[in-house]
Amino acid sequence: MEKVSILLLRPLRKDPSPEDQTLGAFLAAAKGPLRDRITLQQDSFSGGDASNLKTVLSRWAGKVSGVVGATSVLESRPLGDLAEELDLLCFVPNNNPVVWQQRPHVFHIGVQTAMTCAVVVDRIVGDIGAKRIFILHDSAEFQVFAAITTERLLREAGVQAQLSMGSQPEWVREVEEWNPDLFYLVYQKEPMAVQLAQRFRQLFPNTTMLVPGSLLRQSFLSKLGNEAERLLLVDVFRRGHPERPQEISLFNALSDVGTHLPTANHGFGWDAVTVCGLALAEVQGDSRSAVQHLESGTTFQGATGYYSFGTTDHNGRRVFNPIGLSFVRNGEVKMLEPK
Repeated sequence: MEKVSILLLRPLRKDPSPEDQTLGAFLAAAKGPLRDRITLQQDSFSGGDASNLKTVLSRWAGKVSGVVGATSVLESRPLGDLAEELDLLCFVPNNNPVVWQQRPHVFHIGVQTAMTCAVVVDRIVGDIGAKRIFILHDSAEFQVFAAITTERLLREAGVQAQLSMGSQPEWVREVEEWNPDLFYLVYQKEPMAVQLAQRFRQLFPNTTMLVPGSLLRQSFLSKLGNEAERLLLVDVFRRGHPERPQEISLFNALSDVGTHLPTANHGFGWDAVTVCGLALAEVQGDSRSAVQHLESGTTFQGATGYYSFGTTDHNGRRVFNPIGLSFVRNGEVKMLEPK
């Protein structure tokens, strides 16, 4: 049987997210369940340059059946347009609805922000028992939405919550006056997150701190040193208690190449290639038939959970939410067991 060919497209920039997605994607092709049925190609483009993205992707027309983008939301939107023009099945490692826009060829790998926030709130209220939560967030659209959604859900659960932006210096005074029992740092960019986390821990050494899954990576934890042992982290994996076969396969594959802390982006890269490959291999590489197969409601297994798509849902996570919380002990990330 002829292998299905998929293109992995990534921007030319140093960024841990696309780097982790790229590694996860290649490990899926080499060691995942589709390793004998797919071939993964790779190309790169000038990050943020839609014209260059079009030039690069166009040279693969007729040579691949699908494209996986290790791309940001802004890069994923033109990628989705181009994939539809070239009749390519397209998977992107995010969940922002502005990317899909009802285009049949575009599918998301990621956990919807509202779903993540709902589980985080459940764990904060039910398992941690926090009563006063201070949320410090970045000014980027994604972080603002996540912070506002979390605050709203906390208030609906009868818990006190307060928001502030990290770029405003008065946040320190606000925390002092408000005296929270949990501090949630909603940031993605590592340098600023490290700086804010270190400052918060120096000023408020006894307050629990929670950070999002985008910061659950070795570089961030290493920069915090011993203070990482006092963090709670949003997580897509069952650290120490893996249940999904592909989660175990991803962890083992990463360990084989010397990466001992799997990130969500490793998982999203693995899942994008796996689910894209499963859909295409089932129909011998015909992208339109693959769309129909994906939208049929079939459940697809990945390293970060399960996906079931439909004609009105190209994210596939409405039922399958893998989010939990983890913590660090003796340098090892472990899952916080629900009460």
